[in-house]
Amino acid sequence: MTDIKNPTDVLFHADLAEREFGSALLSVSRLTTWVQDKDLELVTVPPLAGYRFVQAEALLCAIERGANSLTPEQAAKIVQADPILSKHRAVTDPDGYINPITSRWLLGADAHLSWRRLLENAIEKQELTLLNFASKLPIQAAPTQKTDTTPAGTAKVWTLERKEQARAVMNKYKAGGIKDFAARTAKEFGVTATRLNAVLSEKKTKKPVKRAGFWGE
Repeated sequence: MTDIKNPTDVLFHADLAEREFGSALLSVSRLTTWVQDKDLELVTVPPLAGYRFVQAEALLCAIERGANSLTPEQAAKIVQADPILSKHRAVTDPDGYINPITSRWLLGADAHLSWRRLLENAIEKQELTLLNFASKLPIQAAPTQKTDTTPAGTAKVWTLERKEQARAVMNKYKAGGIKDFAARTAKEFGVTATRLNAVLSEKKTKKPVKRAGFWGE
């Protein structure tokens, strides 16, 4: 007789609740439909089949693990062939050597960040709906910030992780030789370049930040 593994209801990691999406969930069936409608390919480790709900932050980590499933050597070759990632300071030393270990991490982090921006945009447009963990009822999305009026240090908008995301995007554009890298990054995050520079120049707090890249390693 073949054992039948009962499906788990929710893919969730409590330690991720301090990140930007908190403990909010997504319906796996609705997420799958949205991915298909957008003609996208979603690869996660573990696969979402069998889950009814997935914590948004756990989803991003699962996407990251999926991108990290390569060997370090394979990752290094992929990064080396990418005109932007190959110039990232995390993987390339002054002699042009591509580090296989950090290449593997960078691919995962890049996938994580790209999907985070996609999810943020889909939630903002109400294409996807965040759900309360306990009740499974929709969480009303915060109104889109059209102008740069948020006071410096407002945690709801500029969490430490969001600052890291902005720095990563800016560094990516800068490494790729894009001249208006600051303005382009600011536009992606819905603020002016002046506001973005002010936010990134703020002193860091002493609270440790859980970086993407190490779940399931």
